[in-house]
Amino acid sequence: MNGYLFWRLVHFCGIVVFVAGHGVSAAVTLALPKEHDPLRLETLLGLSRATIVWSNVGLLVLVVGGAANWIRIDYPKQGWLWTAAAVLAVLAAAGIGLAAPYVRRVRAAVANDDRERLASLQASRLPWRVFWLETLGTAVILWLMVYKPF
Repeated sequence: MNGYLFWRLVHFCGIVVFVAGHGVSAAVTLALPKEHDPLRLETLLGLSRATIVWSNVGLLVLVVGGAANWIRIDYPKQGWLWTAAAVLAVLAAAGIGLAAPYVRRVRAAVANDDRERLASLQASRLPWRVFWLETLGTAVILWLMVYKPF
C-alpha cells in the first residue's frame, strides 16, 4: 500500500468533513442577523453547535493526514507548507477568538430574552468580516497547496 496516497486520502477526507461542518456553522452565523423569532434563533444556534463538532473532527483528521505526509516525505524544507500551516493557525484563532464568542453572546441574549442586546449583536458586521477573512484565508491555503510557490 502506498503510504503517501493513504495519508493524502485521510487529509482530503478531513477537508470534506471540515468544510461540511464549518459551512453549515458559517451559514447559520450569517443567518442569525436576519432572524427575529426566538424559537427559530434557538434552532439555528442548536444546528450550529451540532455541526461545529463535525468541523472540529474534520480539522483534526485533515491535520493528522497532512502532518503524516509532511513527516514522511520531508516537507519541512518547503516554505509553502509552513505558510499554509501559519494561515490555518490564524484562521483557527479568528474562529475561536471572534466567531465563537459572537455566537455565545447571541445564544445568551436569546436565552435571557434580551432583545436590545440581540438587536445590537444582529447589527454587527463581525460575522461578515470573519466570513471573508476565513474565505480568503482558505483560498490562500488552496493556492499554496496547488501552486507550491516556494
